[in-house]
Amino acid sequence: NLLARSRSLLGPATATRRDLLTELGLVLWRSGDVAGAEREFETAVESAGREGDRRAGLRARTELANLRLRRAQEGVADELFALATEAIPVFEQDGDDRALGRIWFALATTYGGLFCRYGKAAEAAARAHAHFRGTDWPLVSCLQELAAAVYYGPTPVPEATRRCRELLQEADRSGEAQILAYI
Repeated sequence: NLLARSRSLLGPATATRRDLLTELGLVLWRSGDVAGAEREFETAVESAGREGDRRAGLRARTELANLRLRRAQEGVADELFALATEAIPVFEQDGDDRALGRIWFALATTYGGLFCRYGKAAEAAARAHAHFRGTDWPLVSCLQELAAAVYYGPTPVPEATRRCRELLQEADRSGEAQILAYI
């Protein structure tokens, strides 16, 4: 509710508002309001387009593609991969660890969860983890995705076990439970 109220207080042409629209979409998605999340992402894309804000537009478009991919819409994986190729250099240039973490995490879950390419999923999850570590955002999802990727992927068992034990060092209780299941 605070994000929605904040959005209404900011003028439509502010960069902060465009970022808030994307964050609000993520909160709505997490709370189960998928249709509301999709609307916020679409609004963020439109707003960024009107204002010529490429970074905000790419960020909103990648979140929208990720949401649509999770809803099993055909052809969206290719769209997400293409957006990642375009967006990652822009986010790197801006030093936007949050956006980089989100896009690498989306790639990790796509490679692992949809295509069973766990080596690529582990690489993407490690990159997401590195970027999220530089922010104040929770690491639990990245830690779980890394553990899953080494469990299901080509990593030899002793190395996978060692890697999972290392991940435990950064985990909270929820993360511990998820990682221990893979050990």
